[in-house]
Amino acid sequence: MGSISGTEKTEVIYGPSNVIEREIEFFSKAKFKIDSCMDHTRPALALGIESIRKSFLDAKTRDVKLRYITEITAENISHCKELMKIAEVQRLEGIKGNFMVSEEEYLAPAATKATSYVASQIIYSNLKGIVEHQQYIFDTLWNKAIPATKRIREIEEGIEHVETKVLESPYEIFNHVKYVIENASNRSICFSPGVMQLVYDDFFDLYKKG
Repeated sequence: MGSISGTEKTEVIYGPSNVIEREIEFFSKAKFKIDSCMDHTRPALALGIESIRKSFLDAKTRDVKLRYITEITAENISHCKELMKIAEVQRLEGIKGNFMVSEEEYLAPAATKATSYVASQIIYSNLKGIVEHQQYIFDTLWNKAIPATKRIREIEEGIEHVETKVLESPYEIFNHVKYVIENASNRSICFSPGVMQLVYDDFFDLYKKG
């Protein structure tokens, strides 16, 4: 694979062993922080592969700030609690893609369907523009996420998850209204005139069918 120091590049690395090698290198080169955004299957894998787990611990020992976003479920809750001993963890529902960003590098492992499988390929880049863009994406998701402790408590105590948020884009508004109509047994919806005008034409037929 060759050395990547001193050269700006974006490349795809193939093969599970090469993927692990590049992840270990990524962790070892980080000086100040590593931000990770992973789907619900990845906490088990990060802790289950000894070399990756050691990379997390080594980074923590070097005082590298570790932040981790994932979806917390009843199935991965034990791994998330273990991960919280190493990193600052927050929960965001519906995370699909996987990526990590340090102060100078970006990695994006391909998604897999099982917790026992290492990704067969990973995208690497140290282009400044790409790293800055992915950092912006991570920070945006981080600001929308909730503390892991809150979600863990909800799961362990059987508390229904409740949240309040502001939807600003027409796409978000329409899709949320559609979800409510399709999934609620008793429907009572109140809109301001402006929002009603925004979604009326698209969702009225769906509401009548409901």
